[in-house]
Amino acid sequence: MAEAVCDYDTLTTTNKLALKPRGWYHGMIIVDQDGHAIRVKSATKLHGVGPFWGYNLFFNQRIKVRLNFDDTPLHVSVEDVRKRVLSSFNQWHGWQTRDDFDELKGSVEQAATVAEIIHLVAS
Repeated sequence: MAEAVCDYDTLTTTNKLALKPRGWYHGMIIVDQDGHAIRVKSATKLHGVGPFWGYNLFFNQRIKVRLNFDDTPLHVSVEDVRKRVLSSFNQWHGWQTRDDFDELKGSVEQAATVAEIIHLVAS
């Protein structure tokens, strides 16, 4: 799923479910606005975040994680990012609940740079 995150702190604050063997971080590819990318190999828990070590009333825990990366940096093209984002639009119905979904999809299809696509998805 394509998702835009503004900073590393936000990316590495999550819940315990994201650490499952096939969890949220498994195989994640992080792309910056210049098309530089790196694949996440795994994530490890560092500590709980917030009062009571991050636990809430339902015993869910907010945690901070360390991301472990593959050693080989990647470069992704605008077209590759576009394909991944458009694929995400089809995989997760939440995108289609946006009032401006058709406009967003059209804008992603017309975007000329990775930075432009990231900006569209983040807004």
